[in-house]
Amino acid sequence: MSQAQENKRQPSGVADALLQVNRMQYKMPPEISIVNHKTHQVDLFQQSSYSSGQMILEAQTGSAFIDAKKSWLEFGIYTANASGTTSFGTGSAINCIQNSLVTSRTGVELSRGFEVPAYTRYRQSWEADANWHSHQGPIQGYTSTGIDLDGSSEVARFAIPLKYVSAFFDQDKLIPSQIMEGLRIRLDLA
Repeated sequence: MSQAQENKRQPSGVADALLQVNRMQYKMPPEISIVNHKTHQVDLFQQSSYSSGQMILEAQTGSAFIDAKKSWLEFGIYTANASGTTSFGTGSAINCIQNSLVTSRTGVELSRGFEVPAYTRYRQSWEADANWHSHQGPIQGYTSTGIDLDGSSEVARFAIPLKYVSAFFDQDKLIPSQIMEGLRIRLDLA
């Protein structure tokens, strides 16, 4: 057998080398994973607009597993023909949310967050690197110049990662469908 043929038969990597015990050929089993495809899913709050009170969302995820770290809350802020410049101060659009509550379909409390804007502002100041405020910060409403109001009805749209809204979503594991189906998110507006 030529050296090229011998090298072709030789496994690459330590794991493959371990399979060559006694120069026998082994076939690796297929990789087992619960993920067979990824989809983007949108769940909506019970009302299309809120001026005060509580925003309530009941998740309808079906049999899907949810990637908590890649889930976000997207919303727009509307005004009544305002003009000029405004900002969220040292915070972001999350300043609109005061408290959060996440409960299961059966009503079991899974997570409760108080003073969400203060928690988020301090956490992001610890986690953010030098480029964060210029790239991801504006999406969440962090601006150094403020938001220009041009007299139209919609000011701007923002996206806040759910891990900043509730500690329940701050995990590296997929959330199974048994927990997500019927999950209720209640946000108390500031």
